[in-house]
Amino acid sequence: MRCFAASALMQELQSAKQALHLSDTLAKLDKYRRLVIDDIGYLQGSEAETSVLFGLIAHRYEASSVTITSNQPFSA
Repeated sequence: MRCFAASALMQELQSAKQALHLSDTLAKLDKYRRLVIDDIGYLQGSEAETSVLFGLIAHRYEASSVTITSNQPFSA
């Protein structure tokens, strides 16, 4: 298991994408059976920035566990 703040993970993925190493970063994260992404309700960024985070979630869909937490209500 590995825990991340959503903003830190988004920045890490965005940096990897810009450096053309996103597939390597995804492969490293695939080693963890579960990722915990905390404070997703506080994400602020462009669509391009947030798309890498949701790309990770889609990548792991039906393959590994992802736990997403937020103390913000969905309406916010």
